[in-house]
Formats: sequence, structure tokens, C-alpha cells
Amino acid sequence: MAGGFEDFRRKVVDCLQTDLELAASITGVHDQPPRTAKLPYLTLGPMSAEDWSTKSFQGFRFRLTVNVFSDQRGDAQMLAIADKVTARLMSEGLSLDGFHVATIRFDGFSNLIEPGGIRRGIVRFGILMHAL
Repeated sequence: MAGGFEDFRRKVVDCLQTDLELAASITGVHDQPPRTAKLPYLTLGPMSAEDWSTKSFQGFRFRLTVNVFSDQRGDAQMLAIADKVTARLMSEGLSLDGFHVATIRFDGFSNLIEPGGIRRGIVRFGILMHAL
């Protein structure tokens, strides 16, 4: 899948950044947030890919994690952003040149309180795609 993993990551970032309601709720989508990044923001990762090929097509199973970071007390802001992320990825549909996305599945959600009271929501997705 030459270049496909980075292309896939870029498509996810584009999908999240182009949702006006979500974009208004966060300061950015990062691989690694800059030290000066203001909360709330999203990070991607970890991400993994496995073979999902058959005799008739080449396919991949992606596991994608979107992390939601918020510094507001309580979970309300973090949960609202996690809902927007989930709605966007589940409804928008991702496209990747040369591939068809067969399904995007919500795999789960968990939350943590990081040091300093930072709220972290962890939203997991499973994506199946095959070559055209």
C-alpha cells in the first residue's frame, strides 16, 4: 500500500478538520501537539493496519484511535467533542484513491484523567478497505 498509510492518516485529519462544528470546538488535530498548543485538541494514534486480503482482492483492516484532550473541569466538553468526532467519522465516509472503504465501525470509548486534571477521551474505530 505504497504511501497509503500516510494518505489514510491525512484523510482522517482532513475529515476531522473540515467539519465546521467540530473545528469550532477544538484548536487543532495533531500527531504530536506543539508545546504551545491550547486545549481542547485532538491527536491521532495509535494506528495499526493488518492484512484483510482474499483471493479476489487486496484489503486492509485499520484500527484508528482519536484522542480528545480537554482542560475543562468535568467530562462534558471532552464527551461533546468525542461525540462530534464519532458522528463525523461514521457519517462522512473516508475515501482513499484506489481503495473502497467497506465499513467504518465504532470500536469503543474510554476516558482518563491525566496529570493536572486534563481530561482525555479515547475513541477507537475499525475500518475495512480494499483495493479497487
